[in-house]
Amino acid sequence: AAKLQDDNRALDRLTKSKEAALLEAERTVQLALAKASLVDDLQNKNQELMKQIEICQ
Repeated sequence: AAKLQDDNRALDRLTKSKEAALLEAERTVQLALAKASLVDDLQNKNQELMKQIEICQ
């Protein structure tokens, strides 16, 4: 019975560790998506500015 309890505790620790890793990965993905969106916005603004420069020349 004690061995079974130890196994259950080890499994519980492993599960919690995996859950924490998944949460961390999710945060990383969300941050990457936010950065990609920002880059997209900046590229669009850059294109607009380039067009304005062409018009001014």
